[in-house]
Amino acid sequence: MKTNHPINIWLSLILVSISWLFSMHLYTTPNYYWTVILTGLAIILSALYFRKAQVEFKDMWFKTTSWFKTTRFFFCAVPLLIASIIIPFPYNLGVILLTLSLFLLPLLHSLFFSLWLIGSILIIQGFIVYPYLCWTAKFQQCIVLTPLIYSILKFLGLPVSLSQDTIFIETMRELYEFPTDWDKLALLPFLNILIGGVVILRFFAVSKRFLTIGLFALTTAIYFIVRYVLMILIFLYLMYFVPDNETSSKVFLFWNPLITLMSFLPFLFLCPFFKLKSGIIPAQFGSLFFAKSRLRGIILFGLALFFITGYFGFHDPGISKQGRLLIDEAHSDWEKTTKKYDTLWYGQDSGYNYYCLADFLGYYYKLERNFGKITPELLANYDILILKIPTRSYTQEEISAIVEFVRCGGGLYLIGEHTNVFGSSAYLNSIARKFGFYFRYDCLFDIEKKFEQLYRPPKILPHPILANMPCFLFATSCSVEPDNCFSRDIILSTGLKSLNIDYSSSNFYPQVNDNPKMNFGAFIQTMGIRYGQGRVVAFTDSTSFSNFCAFIPGKPELLLGIMNWLNKKNSLWWLNYLFLILGVTLFVVGLLSFRGKGGGLILVTTVIFMFASGMLFWTLINKWNYPLPRPHTKPVEICFEARHSDLKLPIEGFVKNEEVSFEIFYQWVLRLGYFPKVGDVREKPAVVVIINPKKKWTLKDIAQVKKYLTSGGNILLLDSPSNASSTANSLLSAFGVEIAHQQKINSNHLYAQPFNGYYPLEVSASPIKGGSPIFFSTTQEPIGVRVKEGKGRLVVLSFSDRFANTRMGVVESNIPNEELWQVYQLEFEIFRGLVAGNL
Repeated sequence: MKTNHPINIWLSLILVSISWLFSMHLYTTPNYYWTVILTGLAIILSALYFRKAQVEFKDMWFKTTSWFKTTRFFFCAVPLLIASIIIPFPYNLGVILLTLSLFLLPLLHSLFFSLWLIGSILIIQGFIVYPYLCWTAKFQQCIVLTPLIYSILKFLGLPVSLSQDTIFIETMRELYEFPTDWDKLALLPFLNILIGGVVILRFFAVSKRFLTIGLFALTTAIYFIVRYVLMILIFLYLMYFVPDNETSSKVFLFWNPLITLMSFLPFLFLCPFFKLKSGIIPAQFGSLFFAKSRLRGIILFGLALFFITGYFGFHDPGISKQGRLLIDEAHSDWEKTTKKYDTLWYGQDSGYNYYCLADFLGYYYKLERNFGKITPELLANYDILILKIPTRSYTQEEISAIVEFVRCGGGLYLIGEHTNVFGSSAYLNSIARKFGFYFRYDCLFDIEKKFEQLYRPPKILPHPILANMPCFLFATSCSVEPDNCFSRDIILSTGLKSLNIDYSSSNFYPQVNDNPKMNFGAFIQTMGIRYGQGRVVAFTDSTSFSNFCAFIPGKPELLLGIMNWLNKKNSLWWLNYLFLILGVTLFVVGLLSFRGKGGGLILVTTVIFMFASGMLFWTLINKWNYPLPRPHTKPVEICFEARHSDLKLPIEGFVKNEEVSFEIFYQWVLRLGYFPKVGDVREKPAVVVIINPKKKWTLKDIAQVKKYLTSGGNILLLDSPSNASSTANSLLSAFGVEIAHQQKINSNHLYAQPFNGYYPLEVSASPIKGGSPIFFSTTQEPIGVRVKEGKGRLVVLSFSDRFANTRMGVVESNIPNEELWQVYQLEFEIFRGLVAGNL
């Protein structure tokens, strides 16, 4: 048989293997343009390899290639299309390509084979990516390769030394530390190329396929090591050009996707040694599509994958407990819950405080505080124990009591913080290690944004705790490392870098500078453990629940999700193992009954569809079993409307312009004992706040507002002359009110009729027509009005800028001066009046 060395098929493999670094947030922000370019080039290159390929419809369930008959392939495309919708991007990219290939089969055979091959490789690689993330998040170091890499560097004549599984390289600039970790080694691209190469050689190798595959694996592994050594040398070379007075580092070489792509391109020079066929034998694909003899095996394979998905995806619904919470104050002097967050107490200590967290939980559970020793007798009266940022150690008797409490069905919530601050991680680890994990003494930063880390839960198969959480903006957390690979992560984040504790700093916080000793990639920030009949949750960023950010969207949902999960006793834990046994049994039986030839397309379609269906099914089951708990006493909620408002809050990132941020205005609601949230009138809160509306109000929106007001709701609408694109009047016209935006009033004080007082505050406002005037400018023009609608009331103020961050002290930790005190009191009086119904 004629052979050749088609470099294009190997180049397409490298391109599609590296495309994962562009399509997901493993290290840097996803770049979908590069994903399309690399995948498109891979398809074109492999199509050139298949340019002479022809499909022979031999032994198929039909004997013609007519368009009418070929359209029967589309019946396989439908379940693949459904699966591509269920499976999230980029894991569904391979399925999309397979689906597209079926539509192109009657037209372009070469493109069909190209899409089929690239799609199959992407699907197989997709099964590698998530286990890779889980593995590297739990076990980042690759100490087994460190001596080998050290020996190579020493052979090359570098001044290197080896200590504690870390390679030290001395240069004129500084001493560099290189711990060997999987992400610096570029393990994921290596695995992708290895698996993709195995697929190619399995079908297209000229002869001795298994021997060829073995040689390919060995060659790839050698290149994997040599490439890393060369990357270290390039890093050292480039650092010579960095001025001594600069702190910049070239560590980005190890995570930049484009550089990683270029570093794997030389692998092409080794590929000609692996000979491939110059064409495709039609008989190999002749029975690809359907075979009745394999139908039973195909069905069993599909069911097997469904149950195996259940093993990984199903979460024990547990048995609900009474919801008795105990917060330990005896071992912590930080984030106290004992001093009320009110309108009189300001400063840093008032913000770094858990009073609002405890107050909020008190509406859902029976909550008490502990100020003494933790004993078995004490814990017998509670269902959940919360240990937060300990600043004192636990005795062995207390640790034993806590472990036994969990084993017998108790829930344990451990809240840690970065870099072992106050010794908190060390104290928590004395307990955590009993459950098979520990808090690392590090702090995590986004690789690109540093102090701004946003986490979005997966849409498919999130942990039940995350089922109702939209997103979560971390402050600065540490990471959690388990002692085994069987623990379940709750929040596994990517695109992060880890800097270790700095003992020279008072709070152990390191300088945020890149260096080669830091780890990067995936990290566990929240972990859940089942132990006996009980459960444990470890959370790594205590600041996220401090008063000043505890009620930013995502935070309350996570808190309630954790409490709901911990308030369960394990009951159906054995179902996961039953699903695994069923899955493996069905797979083996299906394999034994898999006789004859053909049926490849039906097999692939069934497996993919059942895998996607299983993920969706178990996602819905988990969400059904773990709804957010309902409060036993309804709290007073102040809902900040976001659909129409120009509402700037640190939900998905910090607000860069303080002049348009209303974070402090939002947060100060807590000082009144109320709870702020983001939503709209459909949630029927006590008060809805609309700030600088800019989006169009439809007739349906206006009807919903009227219905809410008529039933007794209260709305506070804040607008400003600076809001040039205001849509406030399109809503207010339904209530006979109009803001004259074209007129601007600069007033050096305002008079509040409901409070019968003057506020010496400078405001920029617009006069308001209609309604009952309640706020007046210096010139006695109405700049605030009230409209009664049914049982409710609408209050309109045209000086929203007065409540922006720049006019509220910029940061929440400020001690207010006289001016700030006045504007704070104004906000408090407005909300008190709205909630009480006397404004």
